[in-house]
Amino acid sequence: MLCTLLFQTVAGGYEWNSECLEAVNNVVRNVDGWAKYRIARSAARYGHHTIATEIFKGLKETVASEQLHFWLSGLELVTKAECCLMYVFSILSAVKTIIHYLICSSLFFFF
Repeated sequence: MLCTLLFQTVAGGYEWNSECLEAVNNVVRNVDGWAKYRIARSAARYGHHTIATEIFKGLKETVASEQLHFWLSGLELVTKAECCLMYVFSILSAVKTIIHYLICSSLFFFF
Protein backbone atom coordinates (compact mmCIF):
# COMPACT_ATOMS: atom_id res chain seq x y z
CA MET A 1 0.00 0.00 0.00
CA LEU A 2 2.85 2.40 0.79
CA CYS A 3 4.41 1.85 -2.62
CA THR A 4 1.11 2.41 -4.43
CA LEU A 5 0.61 5.64 -2.51
CA LEU A 6 4.11 6.79 -3.48
CA PHE A 7 3.51 5.84 -7.12
CA GLN A 8 0.27 7.81 -7.18
CA THR A 9 1.86 10.83 -5.53
CA VAL A 10 4.91 10.93 -7.77
CA ALA A 11 2.79 10.27 -10.88
CA GLY A 12 1.45 13.80 -10.50
CA GLY A 13 4.68 15.25 -11.88
CA TYR A 14 6.76 15.27 -8.73
CA GLU A 15 10.37 14.11 -8.84
CA TRP A 16 11.57 10.98 -7.06
CA ASN A 17 13.83 11.79 -4.16
CA SER A 18 16.26 9.40 -2.51
CA GLU A 19 14.03 8.78 0.52
CA CYS A 20 11.08 7.65 -1.60
CA LEU A 21 13.27 5.38 -3.71
CA GLU A 22 14.83 3.93 -0.58
CA ALA A 23 11.38 3.28 0.91
CA VAL A 24 10.30 1.39 -2.21
CA ASN A 25 13.57 -0.58 -2.26
CA ASN A 26 13.18 -1.51 1.41
CA VAL A 27 9.65 -2.75 0.85
CA VAL A 28 10.66 -4.76 -2.23
CA ARG A 29 13.54 -6.38 -0.34
CA ASN A 30 11.32 -7.49 2.54
CA VAL A 31 8.25 -8.95 0.81
CA ASP A 32 7.49 -12.21 -0.98
CA GLY A 33 7.35 -12.74 -4.74
CA TRP A 34 3.62 -12.15 -5.11
CA ALA A 35 3.86 -8.80 -3.32
CA LYS A 36 6.84 -7.84 -5.51
CA TYR A 37 4.78 -8.65 -8.60
CA ARG A 38 1.91 -6.49 -7.34
CA ILE A 39 4.29 -3.61 -6.57
CA ALA A 40 5.84 -3.84 -10.04
CA ARG A 41 2.40 -3.98 -11.65
CA SER A 42 1.37 -0.90 -9.69
CA ALA A 43 4.58 0.91 -10.67
CA ALA A 44 3.91 0.18 -14.33
CA ARG A 45 0.29 1.30 -14.00
CA TYR A 46 1.33 4.71 -12.68
CA GLY A 47 4.10 5.21 -15.24
CA HIS A 48 7.16 4.30 -13.18
CA HIS A 49 8.48 1.83 -15.71
CA THR A 50 12.09 1.95 -14.54
CA ILE A 51 11.12 0.69 -11.10
CA ALA A 52 8.83 -1.95 -12.60
CA THR A 53 11.60 -3.14 -14.93
CA GLU A 54 14.03 -3.63 -12.06
CA ILE A 55 11.49 -5.54 -9.98
CA PHE A 56 10.48 -7.79 -12.88
CA LYS A 57 14.14 -8.41 -13.70
CA GLY A 58 14.87 -9.62 -10.17
CA LEU A 59 11.62 -11.51 -9.85
CA LYS A 60 11.96 -13.57 -13.02
CA GLU A 61 14.97 -15.40 -11.61
CA THR A 62 13.12 -16.53 -8.48
CA VAL A 63 10.04 -18.20 -9.94
CA ALA A 64 9.60 -21.96 -10.02
CA SER A 65 8.21 -22.53 -13.51
CA GLU A 66 9.49 -21.76 -16.97
CA GLN A 67 6.12 -20.30 -17.93
CA LEU A 68 6.25 -17.74 -15.11
CA HIS A 69 9.87 -16.93 -15.99
CA PHE A 70 8.93 -16.10 -19.58
CA TRP A 71 5.83 -14.16 -18.47
CA LEU A 72 7.97 -11.99 -16.20
CA SER A 73 10.63 -11.66 -18.91
CA GLY A 74 7.93 -10.36 -21.23
CA LEU A 75 6.74 -7.86 -18.64
CA GLU A 76 10.32 -6.75 -18.10
CA LEU A 77 10.76 -6.15 -21.84
CA VAL A 78 7.47 -4.25 -22.11
CA THR A 79 8.34 -1.95 -19.20
CA LYS A 80 11.85 -1.45 -20.58
CA ALA A 81 10.32 -0.46 -23.93
CA GLU A 82 8.05 2.01 -22.13
CA CYS A 83 11.15 3.53 -20.47
CA CYS A 84 12.72 4.02 -23.89
CA LEU A 85 9.54 5.55 -25.30
CA MET A 86 9.21 7.95 -22.39
CA TYR A 87 12.84 9.02 -22.89
CA VAL A 88 12.37 9.55 -26.65
CA PHE A 89 9.15 11.51 -26.14
CA SER A 90 10.77 13.71 -23.50
CA ILE A 91 13.63 14.51 -25.91
CA LEU A 92 11.18 15.19 -28.75
CA SER A 93 9.13 17.42 -26.47
CA ALA A 94 12.23 19.38 -25.49
CA VAL A 95 13.29 19.80 -29.12
CA LYS A 96 9.76 20.87 -30.06
CA THR A 97 9.79 23.45 -27.26
CA ILE A 98 13.16 24.82 -28.36
CA ILE A 99 12.00 25.07 -31.99
CA HIS A 100 8.81 26.82 -30.88
CA TYR A 101 10.86 29.25 -28.79
CA LEU A 102 13.20 29.98 -31.70
CA ILE A 103 10.31 30.58 -34.07
CA CYS A 104 8.57 32.88 -31.58
CA SER A 105 11.75 34.80 -30.80
CA SER A 106 12.56 35.23 -34.50
CA LEU A 107 9.05 36.56 -35.11
CA PHE A 108 9.50 38.96 -32.22
CA PHE A 109 12.69 40.39 -33.72
CA PHE A 110 11.05 41.03 -37.08
CA PHE A 111 8.37 43.29 -35.59
